Amino acid sequence: MLEHGKDTWRLKTSGAEKVLWVKARRSDLADVMPRALEILSGMDGIIVEGNSAIEFSNPDIVIFLVSRDEEGMKPSAANLLKKADIIISASHLDIKTDKEPVTGKRIIRFDPSETSALRLMVQMMDKENDNSRLKEMLAETASDGRITCTAARHIAESLGLPYSEIAKAANELKLKISSCELGCF
Repeated sequence: MLEHGKDTWRLKTSGAEKVLWVKARRSDLADVMPRALEILSGMDGIIVEGNSAIEFSNPDIVIFLVSRDEEGMKPSAANLLKKADIIISASHLDIKTDKEPVTGKRIIRFDPSETSALRLMVQMMDKENDNSRLKEMLAETASDGRITCTAARHIAESLGLPYSEIAKAANELKLKISSCELGCF
């Protein structure tokens, strides 16, 4: 279900090729998660969102987004925080488990008023993969070596990228951006 503002919607509009929404009781996740991962097994990478779902899978890397203080954190989140490889946190929060500071982890701090956590995670991922998806979308949309400003802006917004990234990729593909409406390019 792609309801505006929900996680499935955010993942899909951020450029995910496939989004699978798993809705199950915690007691059923041990059976459901392997089947869900099998459905997505042909993908280059899989992002599993959700504390309980991650407990029932075998991820290569766990990225944990701390968005609340420890008192507001669910017990399942606190347990997963201990297993995280990378922790992304708003700069004003201290990161603790069981009242002890988290150590030995890569902690990335960000100002939530300046950037979204999802955009920060995308920036952390392989730039070449992001760039290839962007170039693929530009090439598919272009006609006769041109792409309209409207189409270029739509691609930027669907991938959550600044217009400057679109302009750079269009230049690399030798595409002209036509019918400029806002002077963005």
